[in-house]
Amino acid sequence: MKFTLYDHAGKGLYLSQRLQEMGHVSSPGKELREGDVLILDCDWPWALNRVELIDLADGQGAKVVLYPHGGRPTSWVYDGIAEPNPKVALRLEHGLGSIRMAEQFGQDLSQEAVGWLFCPTRDFVPVKDPVKILFAPLHPNIEMMVKGTNGHDPAPLLNQHIYRELLGIPGVELVVSLAGPAWKTGVWAHPKARFTDNPQMLFHHSFEQILSADIVVAVGTMGAAAVALGKPTVMFDQDTFADYVNDQYVQAEHQGLYADLARYPLDATDGNLQDLIVQACESEQTWWRDTWVGTDGTSRAVELLEDLVPTKQDVVIQGATASAIVRS
Repeated sequence: MKFTLYDHAGKGLYLSQRLQEMGHVSSPGKELREGDVLILDCDWPWALNRVELIDLADGQGAKVVLYPHGGRPTSWVYDGIAEPNPKVALRLEHGLGSIRMAEQFGQDLSQEAVGWLFCPTRDFVPVKDPVKILFAPLHPNIEMMVKGTNGHDPAPLLNQHIYRELLGIPGVELVVSLAGPAWKTGVWAHPKARFTDNPQMLFHHSFEQILSADIVVAVGTMGAAAVALGKPTVMFDQDTFADYVNDQYVQAEHQGLYADLARYPLDATDGNLQDLIVQACESEQTWWRDTWVGTDGTSRAVELLEDLVPTKQDVVIQGATASAIVRS
C-alpha cells in the first residue's frame, strides 16, 4: 500500500513509521493513485490546505483517512461548527469516547477507536514524592499571533491562576513549556520556574518534556499524552468546546450532552492544586484512560487501512502476468 501522511506537529510520525515497518510505502501526495491512501489530521474547512488535499486525493481515486488532530477529542467540532467532509472514508480515534461523543449529537463520522497513535504507551507508575512538575499552559491564540490582531484570548487569565498556585508549592522544580511568548501565555519569569520553548508545539519535544517530569499539569494534547505515557496528570480548561473560526470563537451546539463524559477526573479547578497533585501521583484515572486514550493503537490502525485499501499483486496465469487486487 502506498500512503501519503500529512504530518501535523509531529503527531503523525509514529503512525507513518509503523506503516513503513509493516511494509507499506510512503509516497508524495502528487503521486497518489487508485488504491493509495491519504492520511490527514483533520478535514476542517479553515485548516490550511486540508480541503484541497482531500479533493486532490479523491480526484485521483485514493482513499482519505483522518488520524486525530490532537490528544483530546475533537469530534465536537462537527457539533454545529464544521460539517464532516463526505470524502473521508475513515476517522481513526484514540478511544471509544470520541465515538460516544459523536453519538450524543447524532453524527455518524465513520470512526474507529484504535488506541493511542502519537507514540508508544507506558503503564502508570505512582510517584511517592513528586519534585519535577511540568506545566503545559493553554497556548495563546496562534491565529491572532500570526495575523498580529487583537481580541479576547482566554489563555493568559486561565494560566495565571494555575501558575501562581504552582509557584506556591514548596520544594519542587517547575518547568513551563511555552508555545508562545510568556507574556501572551500569562506567565512570568520567576526564580522557581524554568521556561522551555516549543513554539511549533512539536510532539517529540512534548514527549521528551513529559518523560522528564514526575507530574504533569497540562491542557489538551500534552495532558492526554502524559496519561498515555503513564505520568500522574492534572488537567484544566475542560469546560470549553469552541474553535476560533473567521476571527471569532464558535461554540459547539450540544456540549452539555458530552462535557461530563469528556472530563478528566482531576481538574485544577476542583480544589487545592497541591492536594490534587498528591492524589494524581497515588493512582491512575483508569476509566478515563481506557475511554479516551487506550494503549498503542498503531497495529490496529494499520490493519484497518489494509482492509480499506485493496492491494495489487502480480499473478501468473498460464504463463501470462497480470495484476490482481487482493485484500489483507
